[in-house]
Amino acid sequence: MNRSNQFIKYLLALVTVTFSTISVNAQVSLVKDIDTGTTYLSGLPYDITPTDSSTFFFSAVSTQHGRELWISDGTTEGTKVVKDIYPGTSGSFPSRMTIAGNKIYFTANDGIHGYELWVSDGTEAGTRLLKDLLPGNIGAFESTTLSENYRLLTAVDNKVYFSFDDGVHGRELWVSDGTKTGTKLVKDINPGKNGSTSLLLVAAAFNNKLYFSAYENTHGNELWVSDGTEAGTKLLKDIETGSNSGVPELLTAVGDKFFFRAFYGGIGHVLWVSDGTEAGTKLLTDITNGTSSFSPDKLTKVGNKLFLVANGGLWVSDGTNVGTNALKSYGLPNNSSRSLFAVGDKLFFEDYNNLKGTELWISDGTLAGTQFVKLIGPNKIISISEGQAAGNQLIFAASLAESSVGAELWISDGTEIGTKIIKDINPGKESSDPRELATVQNKVFFSANDDNHGYELWVTDGSSANTQLFKDTQPEKTGRSGYAFTREYAKSGNKLFFPARDSIHGHELWVTDGSMDGTTLLKDITSGERGSNPRSLIPFKNQVYFAANGNLWVSDGTEAGTQLVADVDTSDRNSGIFEIFASENQLFFVANDGIHGQELWVSDGTQTGTKLVKDINPASSFNPFWEMVIFKNKLYFSVNTDKGREPWVSDGTEAGTQILKDIVPGLNSSEPSRFRVAGDMLYFQATDGTHGIELWVTDGTANGTRMVKDIFPGASSSNPRNFTLYKNKVYFRAQNSENNQELWVSDGTEAGTMLLKEINTVTGSAYPSTFIEYNGKLYFRAEDGVHGNELWVTDGTSEGTQLVKDIHEGPRDSSPTDLRIFAGKLYFFAFDITHGYELWTSDGTTTGTRIVADVNPGIGGSSTFSLGELNNHLFFFAYTLSIGSELYKYNPAVTITDFSPKSGKIGDEVTITGTNFETTTTNNTVKFNGTLATVISATTTQLKVTVPNEATTGKITVEANKQTVTTKDNFTLKPVGLAEDLLNQALKVYPNPVAQMLNIELPDQSFRVKLFDIQGREIKIKYQNGLIDLSQIPVGQYLLKITSKGITVSRKILKQ
Repeated sequence: MNRSNQFIKYLLALVTVTFSTISVNAQVSLVKDIDTGTTYLSGLPYDITPTDSSTFFFSAVSTQHGRELWISDGTTEGTKVVKDIYPGTSGSFPSRMTIAGNKIYFTANDGIHGYELWVSDGTEAGTRLLKDLLPGNIGAFESTTLSENYRLLTAVDNKVYFSFDDGVHGRELWVSDGTKTGTKLVKDINPGKNGSTSLLLVAAAFNNKLYFSAYENTHGNELWVSDGTEAGTKLLKDIETGSNSGVPELLTAVGDKFFFRAFYGGIGHVLWVSDGTEAGTKLLTDITNGTSSFSPDKLTKVGNKLFLVANGGLWVSDGTNVGTNALKSYGLPNNSSRSLFAVGDKLFFEDYNNLKGTELWISDGTLAGTQFVKLIGPNKIISISEGQAAGNQLIFAASLAESSVGAELWISDGTEIGTKIIKDINPGKESSDPRELATVQNKVFFSANDDNHGYELWVTDGSSANTQLFKDTQPEKTGRSGYAFTREYAKSGNKLFFPARDSIHGHELWVTDGSMDGTTLLKDITSGERGSNPRSLIPFKNQVYFAANGNLWVSDGTEAGTQLVADVDTSDRNSGIFEIFASENQLFFVANDGIHGQELWVSDGTQTGTKLVKDINPASSFNPFWEMVIFKNKLYFSVNTDKGREPWVSDGTEAGTQILKDIVPGLNSSEPSRFRVAGDMLYFQATDGTHGIELWVTDGTANGTRMVKDIFPGASSSNPRNFTLYKNKVYFRAQNSENNQELWVSDGTEAGTMLLKEINTVTGSAYPSTFIEYNGKLYFRAEDGVHGNELWVTDGTSEGTQLVKDIHEGPRDSSPTDLRIFAGKLYFFAFDITHGYELWTSDGTTTGTRIVADVNPGIGGSSTFSLGELNNHLFFFAYTLSIGSELYKYNPAVTITDFSPKSGKIGDEVTITGTNFETTTTNNTVKFNGTLATVISATTTQLKVTVPNEATTGKITVEANKQTVTTKDNFTLKPVGLAEDLLNQALKVYPNPVAQMLNIELPDQSFRVKLFDIQGREIKIKYQNGLIDLSQIPVGQYLLKITSKGITVSRKILKQ
């Protein structure tokens, strides 16, 4: 391994390193060490912190300096170390970066003072220790105590607030204006050494003040406010009078009111409302009359009303006592954990009736309008999942275990007749297991398994006739086939294609089936260490197309089938193909053939069908194309011509490639970019020369191309971007004259385009991005100025827009990336102070948002990146010191929920239900009290097995996805009766294994014979004169069942 010995010493000193990485844990494992020669050491940049100008700060590792503070102006030349704070290779590990005014505040260790507070203006001379708060080499922010004593830096205007224990006052509120004398205690809120320990547990900045939760002995943990002075720091409201604590939580705005929950009267959580003043902060209502906790939860805005789960049922409130009413009592107390689905101005929810089963309900916020819709699961508790609002209807997945259908797709318009299974995709009791629902152009796309194609991409418009397989990439079983490509992954058939690099072949195309042996170099397109640099992988016509060496290539997953399609760059300068896009019947890409410059090309997948579409700008060889996107089976893009840079459209023909609309006539440009399809419209940003860069939309025609709204009035620009469709509206980020980059929403009209929520009221912009819909809500990353860049969620309302979890506690960023829905949960990569950058998952709750696996233990993290999916596994690259960045996979947790029957005889069939079994029968190992059984069929949720000959009473174990799980109950083996024992003794079946003719001998000739394959399907056979001809059936294992006088015995048959 070619590493610096000093750098290894540095990492070993500061990061816990795992050298045995073949199996991280039962759910995450190394697929293959692709490059066994060397390990690539990364700079591992963390804490990217933008300023109000064009620069940004971050920390990164270098072999010369270790981890230090860096600055960048957006160019390579302008990216550099600000200062070697801890001279040498150890690094100062700068962290908790917070911008206040024109300076950055952070903690760092210079090797002398320990971890203390530093400040920088971006220059070496202007980077200095702010104040030695805790003299000595430990420091005020010693990293070894982070898990217990993490302090926050919170910026308000040009100052930062933080919590610090000076050894005299306890942990209290401090402030700094960037000077040594201006770094001081704000107020000793709780006199003595205990401090106000709950400081900033819940905090927000409003009107240049800090509102926060703090504890002091007289009033307990209550709501406080501070303007940065001792006199201006005071208790706002003593919610729970005396020394008891109100502990306000869950601030939720509806109109001009804020709802929150707090403890009251010793009975637990109750509902409060506030207008921001002490007098206006009051108990909304004590529903229980002081007898028990109201326990408000799941505060959800629907229209102008607040829905919430409380007191064992569904409630609604308009902010008044009179208008706070119970709507429905739940049939089971734990129904309070079930999801609420907001659809338009109605709320869908499920309930369980002890006499009937699972019911779907709807509410408009009134008693009369809270109505039973339909009985979904007769006599069963069925969990409705993956609910998706489509117009005024709810499309959802529901499981009907042990009924005539399994988990299938449903739809409801709020009426009983309009609530029904859309289609039994996997007919019978088996489940199609629909998941990953997403609305696109008024249709819902989803993943499902019809038992013929595996998990593939399906589509529905809500009708059975139009619910059909959308794309078959050859028979396979996948967890989620919806994303055809994500950051250089592409699936075709049962293989995952990706570019990788090894020391011998360079950067080439690789393929994996999920196993170590099945992960191989597909083809060494360019011999030697240089490689062909494959990129822009995309499935098309059951193959994967990609660019390599500037030309168009295709692969069917074999070396022989990986071939050059068209030599686009005939100049041999490798400057040809850029990003590739696929419509229904053709590929679009920008290429430079060395003659025409960068122009638009099209291909049907063949050499003769690959051609230049149009020389759009003959006068120029450099025509950068921006933001290409497929919309309504055409390519929309931005390109610079003699009319300036304007939006264009192409159907793949020269005649059909033309300017969509000359928004700014003449040579000036409208600068269209950030194209994003949302339903049946295409949104983008552009300027008309008068209003600046604003929100635009098109239906694909010139007349239908228009500015939606001048969000930032005048010549200033709102710079809208990240357009995402959710609940038939478009959510995006933009800024206006009053707000920085914040969360906006639009229904496509000027009046319906508005700021949804000002998330960051402290430090500037929230920068919401990476939107994804999950479980009826929209998840994204944003920063509120208090918690850094973290995971957020919205239900489409201001009060329903909330932080999911402060993963990297305090003002630093966890920077969630690669958000993806898989196996019913949200997966992403994020950073925290304990684990570094690793794989995380979330079910939408704070407690359900957790790290999946610490691949590279310690703060160094594994720098995970890129998520791909195949056969119910997630694939990603992760870094460890011992082997570098390599390919790993995540196996979802295997569970056994039940098995039936609980007792039986040898040869009987037993059904095991659970989650995340392997879909290939031979990949599941089932044992009855240690005796191996035969698996005859397998889905991700069900295994069917036969009781083996040597079985005894005991537990059943299942080994799948590199995990072993065991049943809670014993399987009881029934003794074989005398008649059955005699039949077994008399029966002779030979030869076994068998190639052609199978002999059956039994004194009593009045018996019946049936043969089954390992999938449980009966095989047609002809029995005559004691012989069965098996010569025509495939090689494999079979189960022979013989019934005589009502008694059935079985034999395993191996066909050679």
